[in-house]
Amino acid sequence: MKSAAPACLVLCALACLTPIGCGKEDTTVPPMPTQGAVTQQGELFDLADFTITIPDDMVALDVTSKMLDEATANGAMSGLSPEILRNVKQALEGGLIKLMAFDISAGDPEFADNMNVVIERLPVAMSQEAVVKANLLQLRSAGFQLMAQDRFATGQHEFDRLQCSIPAAGVEFYSYILARGSTAYTVTFTSKPERTASFRLKGETIMRSFRPK
Repeated sequence: MKSAAPACLVLCALACLTPIGCGKEDTTVPPMPTQGAVTQQGELFDLADFTITIPDDMVALDVTSKMLDEATANGAMSGLSPEILRNVKQALEGGLIKLMAFDISAGDPEFADNMNVVIERLPVAMSQEAVVKANLLQLRSAGFQLMAQDRFATGQHEFDRLQCSIPAAGVEFYSYILARGSTAYTVTFTSKPERTASFRLKGETIMRSFRPK
């Protein structure tokens, strides 16, 4: 059975890849430390399947963004290379990824910390536990390493949260997974290891604004 995909976006200097899933299933991994959330203003994106607020210091794009077409044509936007923009446009037009956002504040010429939102229609209704297990089992051989696993409650919903690393790419990511009937929602935040802690806090703030429809 095809599983819902965390679709972790690995944004490199010359490529925009979407590897799916995270490492081995391991019930002994430690929970993630609880820390205070970062308070930020942002832009509300009201899309067909969800609403979410993206902080003002991130560049956010969805498939309807005219800015993306203009940026692709002009060959640059806020420090993102033309090739990355083309790959982003292609990924959004593929239909699975509904929103991408990039934090270029670190000034890293090789990698922009980023997030993406994936909506997947499942062939049958599945529990959230089943969706998470299916992901981990399906992608065990992908070479990703599961670092931690816990649940993240927003007051509205409770997400399963996976922290994984991709050794080959030198990045880490957090995936937040929510299943409702035959729809799976996955929001993934990818960053360099040295920026994981701060980007996680930003991600938690964003997740508190996430509302599925």
